[in-house]
Amino acid sequence: MKFRKKLILVAVISALTLCGIGKTVSFMIRRSKVTDTLKKSSVSCAVYEKFDNSEIIGSNKSKNRGETIGEIELENTGNIPSYMRFKIVSYWEDYDGNIVSEPSEIPNIVLNEENWIKSSQNTYYFKSVVQPSQKTTNALCESFTLKNKKMQDGSYIYQVVQIIPEAMQATVKEEISKVWNVNFKGDSIVYAN
Repeated sequence: MKFRKKLILVAVISALTLCGIGKTVSFMIRRSKVTDTLKKSSVSCAVYEKFDNSEIIGSNKSKNRGETIGEIELENTGNIPSYMRFKIVSYWEDYDGNIVSEPSEIPNIVLNEENWIKSSQNTYYFKSVVQPSQKTTNALCESFTLKNKKMQDGSYIYQVVQIIPEAMQATVKEEISKVWNVNFKGDSIVYAN
């Protein structure tokens, strides 16, 4: 009889344990409805230029031969605060748009030094953080005109200037210092090499 009571007691305890485990598992498996509010960060920028007072955005410009560039601004088109810079690349094209092997000339730029820093290799840094959907101030203090040259055969070639914008998220200043070779004082870029 003792054996039978022990067996019944073990069976009852086992049944209660299995019920408890089942309820616990079903509680843990039950899914609650949660709205995902995490937004993916993006870092991007666009360049705005003015050719003879006509605003040109990004690469939407047609061939501008011998025209005046009056403004260069960058816009933070990403969704997080960013530091920005642009590089200037210059080359020559013939009338048909073919690149000509003539030594390039970078235009002499009078920089807005209150808000911008020039480094080597024709790279220009905006000193402050640019918030999403905001633009930098104009990088130029004075307009400059793209040149054209008459070649020995009588044909003309035309100077082309490309503005290449770049942005890096503002929260990684240590990495920006390394990659862009700049120094910070607080949140401002104070030196660029």
